[in-house]
Amino acid sequence: MRKTIVPIIDKTGESIALIQVDDTLEYIGGRVCKGEKFYYKGLGGVYKYHHSLTKEYDVIGPAEVFYYGYKLQNPKWVNKFGIFMQRMQPFFSDWCFGCGKKELRLAENIRTFKKASVTIDNIVKWSDENGGQYYFVLNYDCGRKKYLQEPHPQELLDLLEYMLAEDWCVPWDKGFISDITYDGRVSDAADMFKSRVFKHKLGTVYSALHSLWQKDKKAFNEVAKLLGAEEAPTVDGLWTGVYIVSVSYCFVKGVPTILPDKSDTIDVAKWLIRDTLLLGRNCAAVEDVRKGNPVIKQYVKRFRRVIDEAKDTNSSR
Repeated sequence: MRKTIVPIIDKTGESIALIQVDDTLEYIGGRVCKGEKFYYKGLGGVYKYHHSLTKEYDVIGPAEVFYYGYKLQNPKWVNKFGIFMQRMQPFFSDWCFGCGKKELRLAENIRTFKKASVTIDNIVKWSDENGGQYYFVLNYDCGRKKYLQEPHPQELLDLLEYMLAEDWCVPWDKGFISDITYDGRVSDAADMFKSRVFKHKLGTVYSALHSLWQKDKKAFNEVAKLLGAEEAPTVDGLWTGVYIVSVSYCFVKGVPTILPDKSDTIDVAKWLIRDTLLLGRNCAAVEDVRKGNPVIKQYVKRFRRVIDEAKDTNSSR
C-alpha cells in the first residue's frame, strides 16, 4: 500500500510539517479524501479561497453568507493540496481543510443518533493549535450517495419525523439537504444538537426543505405533494420564504399543510420568520452558542428591511 503525505502549509506557502498516512488517498472534495478502505475528513484539500472578517489577503468579493465577511485568497496557496494554517471561516476553529474541536461532536452525536450513515474508525489529534486540530477516519453505510443524487421523499420525511420525535436539531440556515443521504440518513452529524424548543425544531425542518428548494425544485415539489402542499414558487422572495416556513410549521405541528393567503404574507413573515425562525440557532453558533447572538441581531435587522420593502411595494400598488 502506498503512503500519502499531507503537508501542513503556513501563510508563506511553505510546508512546515507533514502527516503521513498508510493509505492511498484521493481528494474528492470539501475536506474529504477517499482511501482504499476508509474516508478521511480533515486531512487536506485543494485551496481556492477562505472567508474572514478582515482583509488580510486578496479580496475576491463578499462572502456568500453575509456574516462570514469577505471571500479571500492567499495567492501562495492557490491550487495547492494540504492543510493550511488559517481558519476556513471566522466562527470555527478548523484550519482550511482540517477539523477543529467542534467536529468532535460527530463522535458524541452518532452514539445516540440512530439515523447516522457514518461510522468512525479513528480520530487523530495532530496539533494543539486553535484548541486542537484533528482528522477523522470514517466509513459510510450509504457510500456517500446524497439525497440530491437519488431523492426519496418519504425517506426524507421519515428522517425529519425521527429528528423531531427525538429532539435532534440543526441550525436553521444550514444547507442541511447536503448532509442527507438518498436513504434518509445523515452523513455528517457534527453540527446537530438536542433541543425541545419549537424555534429549533422549526429551523431544522426549514433547513432541510429550504436547501432542497434551492438545489432541486422538482425534488422539493415531490416532498410538497406528499405533504399536501401546492407546488412551490420558482423565484426567491418573501412569499417563497413564507411558503417554506409555513410548510415546515405544519409539519412540526403535525397538522395538515394549510398555506396562508398571500395577502397575509407580511404578517406571517413577521410571526414565523422574524419572531421565530431567525431567533433560533444559526451556523455561527455551532462551535460557540454565544457567537450566534450577534448574528441573530443582524438577521433580524436585515429582515426588517425586507418587510419594509414589501410594505412599500404593496402601498404603491
